[in-house]
Amino acid sequence: MTTGGVLNVRKQPEIIVDNRVGKLQNGDIVDVLEVRDDWARVKSDEAVGWVQTVFLRFLDAKDGERNPLKCPVCGYTFNG
Repeated sequence: MTTGGVLNVRKQPEIIVDNRVGKLQNGDIVDVLEVRDDWARVKSDEAVGWVQTVFLRFLDAKDGERNPLKCPVCGYTFNG
């Protein structure tokens, strides 16, 4: 689940001009495909690409509770 306002989805895990492939809105649900450093490769209805992990919160698949620190797919634990 995304947090904040509009979140840019990027082709590569870096902030550069002409790297955007889509946008996510606050609360959009995405699938995490991969984590690399502070970036996660995600899949949404609109696009597949990279977002900074600081803008993600994870939902527990069993009860829908938010888990801000650990990805249920890959087990990656985020700092913060």
